[in-house]
Amino acid sequence: MSGLSMRMFDYRGVQVADYYRALAQRGRSLFRRPIAAADGAADIEQLARRLLSNRGEASGVALAAGLVQAWRALDTEGQLQWFLTLAKQFGPDEKNLDTAVEEWRRERSPEAAARLAIASEPRRQELMRRINLAPRGTAALVSMRAELLKLVKQHPGLGIVDQDFVHLLGSWFNRGFLLMSPIDWSSPAATLEKIIRYEAVHEIKGWDDLRRRLQPLDRRCFAFFHPQMPDEPLIFVEVALAEGIPRRIDDLLGGGGNTIPPTTANSAVFYSISNTQVGLKGISFGNFLIKQVVEDLLRELPNLNTFVTLSPIPGFSRWLHDRMATDKKVADRVELLTQPNWAESDTDTRLSSWLAEEAAEYLVRARDDNGRPLDPVARFHLGNGARLEQINVNADHSERGLQQSFGMMVNYLYDLEAIEANHEAYANRGSVVCSRAVQRHPNVVHFGHGNVYRIHGACILHSSQLQAKQLRFGNFGEHFDQLFLCQLETGNRAVELCALLGIIQGGLIAVNRCANCAPGNAVTRLRQTHQRTFQPLAFGQDILFRNQAVLEGKL
Repeated sequence: MSGLSMRMFDYRGVQVADYYRALAQRGRSLFRRPIAAADGAADIEQLARRLLSNRGEASGVALAAGLVQAWRALDTEGQLQWFLTLAKQFGPDEKNLDTAVEEWRRERSPEAAARLAIASEPRRQELMRRINLAPRGTAALVSMRAELLKLVKQHPGLGIVDQDFVHLLGSWFNRGFLLMSPIDWSSPAATLEKIIRYEAVHEIKGWDDLRRRLQPLDRRCFAFFHPQMPDEPLIFVEVALAEGIPRRIDDLLGGGGNTIPPTTANSAVFYSISNTQVGLKGISFGNFLIKQVVEDLLRELPNLNTFVTLSPIPGFSRWLHDRMATDKKVADRVELLTQPNWAESDTDTRLSSWLAEEAAEYLVRARDDNGRPLDPVARFHLGNGARLEQINVNADHSERGLQQSFGMMVNYLYDLEAIEANHEAYANRGSVVCSRAVQRHPNVVHFGHGNVYRIHGACILHSSQLQAKQLRFGNFGEHFDQLFLCQLETGNRAVELCALLGIIQGGLIAVNRCANCAPGNAVTRLRQTHQRTFQPLAFGQDILFRNQAVLEGKL
């Protein structure tokens, strides 16, 4: 979008705002006195009830404006009482809901279902729609939810109010209402100030730093705007044109590099993506932004063939610290990482290799309580169809980079031909699609042909190369305290997966099978061969093959 179209966009936004201000003023003239700001939560509740019962358009806009003004005057306690009132006093009309439920039980018709859906909607949703009529009402509701999110954890009952905010804001901020605009050094100063303020990944240290990110010919910045918030970028992405895939953020932001002619670049690097509105948390439109940026860049620069990120790993340091109490090796290594200037010296190659292995495990295997990757940046890019491409040691020497990930960064690759398949693998199976370089890390489970891999002290063997009767625990040394045997059979495209876990020094063997394992498989043969007692073992793992197909089973 050109600078001219951006000005047109601003102008239209001003027109809309002026219209509603005029309408609100007209509404106020219908009353004997202006609608004054409320003195507290009780007064704002009365305004809310009047707004819900009102039928006039002009007076409704005036009431909505008065409620927004009252909301902005509330202190923290007043805001809490307002949200509690929304939860308790503005739910569904119980009488109408009971009637609709009985009708549904009698008829079970599409019409009865529709009436039940209408009756079950909380009245606070309609209240929010009417608040949205006020001048800058959309921005007020986004701000309102930002304050609500601070209170939900201590007051779980407010979760139902947040669900209503998410439902409505998700509709109002869908892709069809958003406009993408480039941001450059000639953009309005107010917009540039917000880019500095909202930058969430790599701090912008003043106007000179911002100039280096926006003015050179090999730099781009794009943002999404909403017509009702025309002066507020909702999310923006900063892009560097490059040759190849960068490993260090200083290569992009160090300030000493030469500008690359855009026509000679082959890579577009997304090195910072910042969401600006806390009140829109959980309402994702970053995936649409990246896809549209790729489309725009390809139209401008068809020579680009690689679209990749250089991303932080924000939870990595915390994940390692959480393991220190139970893993002495991790505790010792983390202690070394706390020494001054360790990253700048880069003399301990073993420590760097260990960091890369642990980062691979964190990004591929570490999961939260819902089975999702633990790292939030990984969830974002994997959910958008990216591939975990490259893990970089000593990539970010900033204070934040060392604190959150010991200087580690990662590249996620957007392969345009594989995005859909990658997204499906992640969405349907929770699978992390990785490049071969990442698969080669010892802490990533990957089965090659005849190769042996380690994972947390475990030895991974391919059964086509090693039969159960050939197992010799002593052959694998003291480095391995667990042993896994996988048997793969591909007849009729069926895959049978069995796992053998051996505590090497103790000699105890425990076996459990994948849900797809048929009776009479290798487990029975292992029992007969070793004449041991096998105890079921709960174990779940995604298995990544060389062709990146994923077999998922709960072993």
